[in-house]
Amino acid sequence: MRHNWEFRARDVRNVTSARREFAVRLRDTTTSDANLDASALIFGELIANAIKYGQDPITATLERGESGGSRTRLIVEDGGRGFVRDDVREPDPTSTGGRGFAIATKLARSIRLEHMPGRFRITVELPV
Repeated sequence: MRHNWEFRARDVRNVTSARREFAVRLRDTTTSDANLDASALIFGELIANAIKYGQDPITATLERGESGGSRTRLIVEDGGRGFVRDDVREPDPTSTGGRGFAIATKLARSIRLEHMPGRFRITVELPV
């Protein structure tokens, strides 16, 4: 199963509805509400970061293997240059932002960053 969403840089209008749809599409893959909530949080944080810092076009793709098959992955791409993992610092405990990637890293089974000409991709193996 594969599903795609498209977003525009600096335009957060569709993020909430996309996050709800994402959660609905994952509901049958897990019996754990905590894993479903963690996966939806990862989706929201990575999309918010792409919209805030990335460039158009921004896409999110949910990929699921058939039952008993491969893991469930979220792939977020944008037209920006991205960032390097070593440049990401632990957020200041008193700040109100800067936690998106740190949250995704803590909750995901794995996370991979890819820099391509004119594109940046984050691939996350979700905890469902």
